[in-house]
Amino acid sequence: MEDIQTYKEFVRDRQNKIIEYENSVLEKLVAQLKSEGIEAKRMCRNYRGKSRYHEYDFVVLRKDSEQIQSVYDVKTYNIIKRNPKFVFDRLLKYKEFEGFDDAFIVCLNEQNKLLIFNSSNNNKNESKSINKVYKANDYIEFYKIIKNNCIIDGPIDSRFFFRGHTHIVKECKCGIYRNSKLIENERKLFYEAIRKSPKEFSSEKMSTFDALVKMQHYELPTRLLDITENPLVALYFACSGEFDKDGEVLVYSVPEDQIKYYDSDTVCILANLAKRPSSFDFSREKSYLVYDIQQEKQNFHEELLFEKAINDVVCVLPRLNNERIVKQQGAFFIFGISGKNKQSSEMPDPPTKITIKANGKINILKELDLLGINESSLFPETDKIMKCIKKIYE
Repeated sequence: MEDIQTYKEFVRDRQNKIIEYENSVLEKLVAQLKSEGIEAKRMCRNYRGKSRYHEYDFVVLRKDSEQIQSVYDVKTYNIIKRNPKFVFDRLLKYKEFEGFDDAFIVCLNEQNKLLIFNSSNNNKNESKSINKVYKANDYIEFYKIIKNNCIIDGPIDSRFFFRGHTHIVKECKCGIYRNSKLIENERKLFYEAIRKSPKEFSSEKMSTFDALVKMQHYELPTRLLDITENPLVALYFACSGEFDKDGEVLVYSVPEDQIKYYDSDTVCILANLAKRPSSFDFSREKSYLVYDIQQEKQNFHEELLFEKAINDVVCVLPRLNNERIVKQQGAFFIFGISGKNKQSSEMPDPPTKITIKANGKINILKELDLLGINESSLFPETDKIMKCIKKIYE
């Protein structure tokens, strides 16, 4: 109970800090706009635009009109430094989708000075990525790196997700894009999995995303990439094999507005790309994708679907209806397409990397075992538990 209460206090404190920060930024913004002769009309949240639902922090209306002229989105300086590509791509999407004159990101820099980034002049010199590579020889060093990056210096308007590899990976891709033959046959893989295991996929409530999660669970390549909210789980995976090679833990800083739930429209759009052939061309075959989406979301309108919506990579929080996902505190990145189906969309910004030295893996696994992180706790299937018991007495 004490741990739960401490966590609740941490979350409440974090939310209060976000509100305080947004208020301080908006106060300076209003003062600057007024000094430039621009009347700051109102703040605006829960705005439904032409294409999708947005929550803007601040808007300026056209003179004598209720029509929005420009929007301002508050971000912390840290998130702009860590996620520059995501932030500026988002600005361009706001402007293109809604037809505003301009869209702005506002923040306070390290000297508490107001910075305004707009879609036509990104001021990218102010916002270079600070993704780094760290090295950890043992659990203590790993913990210190995570603490400094995710708690002390971490942006307040993002969440962190982790992924572990037993060796250094040059490029982190979802399974379906690791082999050209797989992506060419993605549609066949999807339908064959359902055809040959109908009981596993018979639920009427099962969405395409839920089906992909189940396929991923059974090690069928999909457009999902497994990640976890628990850095110790990622550390376990980084140390769980290839003891003669350095492992790595990838740390992803994900802005809150790029984190979706399992039933969101964005997730539904990206998941249903799995049903399209590798030759899928959005400009000519958009209606087929819309049809697939409407099997899950009957009120989805074709005019809401723009080509850029299928170019996304988003973080998805899944249903906790799978014991392994629960134990591993699992989540997923779901990948869209870049141009045509054969080309994956790219992660907006690179992760921070922590190299786990090969000679430290065994000791780290022993320390994680004391903390309850081991094969039987992360893989709750009976055969895995029995295997773990056997190891103790061998």
